[in-house]
Amino acid sequence: MKKFAIACLSLLFFSLSINAQKAEPIVGMTKAQRSGEYYKTQAAAWKTIAASKKTDGNAWMNYYDAARYSNMFNKGEDNDLKKIVAAINQNIPNSFEANYLTFALNPWEKKSFQYLEKAYAIQPENPRTYQAFINTYLIADDNSKYNEFCKKHYYSVDNSPGLLSWNYNALVNLEPNAILFTEGDNDTYPAWIIQEAKGFRKDVFVINTNLFMDDNYRNLILSKLKTPKFTSSVEQLGLLAYRQAIIDHILKHSNRPVYFGIGTRKNMRDKYVDNLHLVGLSFKHTADNFDHIAILRKSYENDFLLDYIKMPMLEDPHQVELDRYSRSYLPSLIKLYEHYKQSGELLKAGTIKELTLLIGEKSNTLEETKKTLAKY
Repeated sequence: MKKFAIACLSLLFFSLSINAQKAEPIVGMTKAQRSGEYYKTQAAAWKTIAASKKTDGNAWMNYYDAARYSNMFNKGEDNDLKKIVAAINQNIPNSFEANYLTFALNPWEKKSFQYLEKAYAIQPENPRTYQAFINTYLIADDNSKYNEFCKKHYYSVDNSPGLLSWNYNALVNLEPNAILFTEGDNDTYPAWIIQEAKGFRKDVFVINTNLFMDDNYRNLILSKLKTPKFTSSVEQLGLLAYRQAIIDHILKHSNRPVYFGIGTRKNMRDKYVDNLHLVGLSFKHTADNFDHIAILRKSYENDFLLDYIKMPMLEDPHQVELDRYSRSYLPSLIKLYEHYKQSGELLKAGTIKELTLLIGEKSNTLEETKKTLAKY
């Protein structure tokens, strides 16, 4: 009987191991982030499938994505992406996958753009190419093409209603002609897209600080802001100081109101912390005193789109990451809850508490959120 139990346990363990190795579609990190071990396992699983189904473009694409993410998340991991793309070109030449991934290996080189165009010609409805086109035409200052691909992204199957609402909320309470510094994909592309597709807050200059690494993008931004030439380099200053130096340059030479998106990294904002004031999903940069509580009240009482959190009506391809993103509301919600409690507006305090707990639940921070609210 004991031997039988051990055998059953061994069989169960083997079954679980097999299931853990099962290949799954690799979704982009803007939709859901997984562990380094997950990507490593998936890379091995998809490698096996691609080796046995050499003309399966889907298998090759998933293998490439899993291998790339495994390299990013696992220290010392070094899947040879060039070798993978060479194998794709050998087995399925002139395919969408071969052309797109040839571009993806060197996306900032001019000669790579032809492969992006070929991939798009093969699958024009595949949204995978759209962000690359948005980048390209933004940097080229081709407003017509930039607008075209922002609209393509807006109407694509990969569009996220929730992220559009989040970015609407990030833009809606900014001052006219503001600058908004952002950093990631989810706090940048949806903002650009609703500006172009919906014509909303086109006066706001959304600047992605990660793209400062591209000289053409940096020069275009500074040219549009009519600032003097920026001469320092990342080699001279290091990555963080380089980005901050460009921000300093803009702060010095531009008269526009400036905001830092709440998604920008804390270590980049730390330099400016004494002049940053939370106004919702961004920090206003100013040395002047102002009533930021009034802005929070107006935002949550009148301006913000929050139904996508309270009662989502559409399936969202970015739901996992969207739930994580909802944490960004918590600092301003807690501050506003404190204000309502202190001012005796208990009905409004209750409404804000309900929303805060819902977001805490969605973002897996419910217990921490309860403890914070209990302090007030």
